[in-house]
Amino acid sequence: MGRRDMGGAAGAPSNDRTPIDPATWRRDPLRFFEDVLVLEDGRSYGGSLDQWQREDFEAAFAHPEKHVWWERPRGHSKSADAAALALHHLLSGQGRRAYVGAVDKDQAALIADTINGFVMRSELLRASLQLSRFRVTAPSTGSTLQVLPADAPSAWGLRPSLIVLDELSSWSGHGAEEFFQALISSIGKTQGARAVIATTAHWDRHSLCWTLRSQVEQDPAWLFMRRGQCASWVSEGFLNEQRRLLPSHVYRMLHLNEWSEPGGAFLTWEEVDSIFRDEVTDVSGHCFLGLDIGTSNDRTSIVVVRAGGSPLNLRAIAIETAQGTPDDRVQLMEVEARVVELAARFRVRRICLDPWQGLHLSERLRQRGLAVTEHPFTQASRARLYDDLLQLVRQRRLTSIENKVLRAELEGLRWVERMGLLRVDHRAGQHDDAIVALALASSVALSSESRAGGPISAMRVGGSNWRPSFAQRGTNGWWS
Repeated sequence: MGRRDMGGAAGAPSNDRTPIDPATWRRDPLRFFEDVLVLEDGRSYGGSLDQWQREDFEAAFAHPEKHVWWERPRGHSKSADAAALALHHLLSGQGRRAYVGAVDKDQAALIADTINGFVMRSELLRASLQLSRFRVTAPSTGSTLQVLPADAPSAWGLRPSLIVLDELSSWSGHGAEEFFQALISSIGKTQGARAVIATTAHWDRHSLCWTLRSQVEQDPAWLFMRRGQCASWVSEGFLNEQRRLLPSHVYRMLHLNEWSEPGGAFLTWEEVDSIFRDEVTDVSGHCFLGLDIGTSNDRTSIVVVRAGGSPLNLRAIAIETAQGTPDDRVQLMEVEARVVELAARFRVRRICLDPWQGLHLSERLRQRGLAVTEHPFTQASRARLYDDLLQLVRQRRLTSIENKVLRAELEGLRWVERMGLLRVDHRAGQHDDAIVALALASSVALSSESRAGGPISAMRVGGSNWRPSFAQRGTNGWWS
């Protein structure tokens, strides 16, 4: 999102109280960037541009009659450059109406912070503009710049001179598509209006972004500019770390700006298939149980893994889920009874659960003589669970009995960006409860068995076809 430290010396902007001169800035937009806009560290924004950024800007300003498509890797100043272009547009003409569209309120806040930061760090802009949270007004030109989230009440009545659409690859769903249609169709209301789209590659080739990209790439009315990894401020060390941590297709998508293969964004189809492979040998070992509790909207999931062999191997040998509804909730007493039965059957060494809804359940299980580890969910602990799971899968050190619920959840996981941070999440209307239970069981297994030494690997250790006696209770598909 933001520009990293770009290194190198750059002159500080003049930032004097010279009156706004739209004519000068129309003739030389990069001078506006150099003389007026300031980075957080006090350097001139325009003086710190990489050559490829200058080329993208020069192309955009040389052809004001054309719309602009910027497709860049993550961390390549998309939002900052779009904000700079929008501020230049605001101040270089009379009565202009510029709008920046964002996928949601969080993204809108990030863009607004970037715009407001440019204004607040410039003495000239502070004196010349009126600033509110999502709106900037230039009294001297009668122009306005407004940031709109995709869930804004209505965009159909707008008459823009400029629209900027940020991170279009993240726009999905009926509401976002309607918002896009309202904005993109509105540019026909004002002569000379243009659209600027800034985005990163994605994997969904049925998405709004891919559909539009396919159309504009060869359209003479558009300037299509795609960049690979080229930012001077992105270090090789950072990229090497990301290459180790991320699945290869996600790394290529985020950091090389390559449209990845369709399928699950967190794992490839091949990686998902590798979890459910059968060509492994049974071994004995200790069993561990992961429990993720959801009483109505989410599922309750129980997963038992066996850890054994030398080096240590993990395999999910029992996977059970219960789906409740607001009118027919999963009963915690029944969950407790099932956990106790599974613990006895598999001689479970330790149970791991999230205490959010299972705090009292933890105490009751301990009273029954079972060892329980509570795993509170924070942003950091959740990220660690998924990172450990990813490493197990990528190293082919985790397998499972075939289970359609777990398979569907794994195929539906994706990387999403929230407030500038990447996290793993499921798609709207889907679940990740069985995955969480598997990750909890694997985590406590690795922790408990770490003294055995050696790298982790996965071996087949058996399966389970048990169904509880209360499986027929109601009609909501409990325990499968």
